Amino acid sequence: MEIEVEGATLTLLPEKAVFWKDKKMLLLSDLHLGKAGHFRKHGIPVSRKVHLSDLQVLGTLIDQHRPKSVLLLGDLFHSFENNEWNDFLEFLNVFDSTYFTLVEGNHDILSDYPKSLN
Repeated sequence: MEIEVEGATLTLLPEKAVFWKDKKMLLLSDLHLGKAGHFRKHGIPVSRKVHLSDLQVLGTLIDQHRPKSVLLLGDLFHSFENNEWNDFLEFLNVFDSTYFTLVEGNHDILSDYPKSLN
């Protein structure tokens, strides 16, 4: 579905993301990567596949829309660093020609978060 906001045409995607065609920018929020690992640390069995599925969906969106940049609008990661952080770093290497920027949310509590992720 396309909408116009202040002269900008935005495509609302079913994957809960927005593509801004004129800027070649993909916008999304609240990925909460690492949530499964956080729950596992606290004895709640949540499959790592949930996290990997989220990265797969993001990768598919990048492949389909070919954005120059991805703007992550908060809550990229759920809590403290765990193994899922390494998966995300590997993901960034796969899409090294795409510029990622993080606008920190309340869950983005890692002390070494770069604002620009590549």
